[in-house]
Order: sequence, then structure tokens, then C-alpha cells
Amino acid sequence: QDPYAAHVETAEFNGTLRASNTLIHQMKMVKTHMSPCFPPFWHMEILWMTCVAAVSSRHILKQIGGQEGKHCESFTVTQLLDLVAWIESFKETVEDAFPQLLDAVSRRNEPTSKVMTLQELMSRGKVDLESAKDNLQHVVNVLMDVHTVAQDQFIFRTRQQTNEWLQKSIMQIWLNLKVTM
Repeated sequence: QDPYAAHVETAEFNGTLRASNTLIHQMKMVKTHMSPCFPPFWHMEILWMTCVAAVSSRHILKQIGGQEGKHCESFTVTQLLDLVAWIESFKETVEDAFPQLLDAVSRRNEPTSKVMTLQELMSRGKVDLESAKDNLQHVVNVLMDVHTVAQDQFIFRTRQQTNEWLQKSIMQIWLNLKVTM
């Protein structure tokens, strides 16, 4: 692979995670400063988080090769760790903002659906709150699947690197012992 293309892909991935981090960390500002400026039936907090979830997950899924993480094998260990950390941070932010929303046991195995757009969520002039909650739950479920794939790839790679290091170390020790005998 072209080293320049790999550098661009890495920079794009890192930029996506940085932008996504900024968006989720603005949740407090949305709650305290933005939400009071809108009618209550707009449910600004859930609308914001649903939009952040949709945009962030779409870009991340595109870069990692979909929910199955087809491109994760080409990611560095650092990128995999960053991805796992971002997903955990995102899920934690959603849980903190909407503790009643996420139910990992009962809703985790629901059939997947398409992530709704802002226009679909506000089709009747106000936010369809139940659809927004379902939408956010769906994105969290998809991201948790990605989390599992990235975490498994990270563990595999770490184990592989550790085994290589151990083999080289043992070989070096054996050679040193052989020389001293």
C-alpha cells in the first residue's frame, strides 16, 4: 500500500475521532445553554445526541469497513485502542445524559434498522421522541458490535506482538548462553 495513502487514511480516522469527541463533550453545553432556547417538544438533548451518534457512527463505520470492521486488520494497535476508547466514552456519555434510555439486556438483540435522519425524526414538526430514543439505542448497539470487533483485533495484535517479542528474547538468551558455554 502507498505510504502516503496510509498516512492520509490515518489522519482522516484520527480527525474523525477528534471531531466526534468534541461533539459528544459538548453535551453539557447543549443541555445548559442551547436547550432552553428551544421549545420543550424539540427535546434538544436527545436530538443533539441522536444527530451526533448518526454522523459520528456513519463516518467511523465507513472508515472501519462497516459494522463487521472489515478494515480493522489494517489499523494500528493505537488506532484500535483509540476506537475502543471513543466508543466507551460515547456510550458513557449517552448513559449519563439518558440513564433510562439504554437497556443493554432487553434491547441489545433487537433487529437492526436504518439510522433515521433529522428530517425523519422531525417529520411532524416536532421530535418523535420514541423514534429518537430507538435511533440512539440502535447506534449504541451497532457501535458496541464495532467495539467488540476492534477490541478482539487489539487483543489478537497485542498477543501476536508479545509472542514475537518473547520468541526473540528467548532466542537471544539461548544464543548468549551458547556463547558463554
